[in-house]
Amino acid sequence: MTFNISFQERAKLSTIILSKQPAVTLKEAKEQAQWLKTNSSTKKKETKSLIQFAEDNNLWVDINIDLYVSQGAEQKVYLKDGLTIL
Repeated sequence: MTFNISFQERAKLSTIILSKQPAVTLKEAKEQAQWLKTNSSTKKKETKSLIQFAEDNNLWVDINIDLYVSQGAEQKVYLKDGLTIL
């Protein structure tokens, strides 16, 4: 089943749906985010799986933390030999 509605109609429906939801304070939102972060099993499972994969495939490398260059969202970048980055 396909519905063709305009952007304006979708925006109006979204506004109606949002207006029916209870308000959340910034404190409550922070508490919810912290709870999700600490109780999320997905991240823990992913970490365990990645560690096991690295061990099984001998992918661990020695890193000189003094050669730190930068970082992204979840990774840190290091120089290996002056030219190669890890």
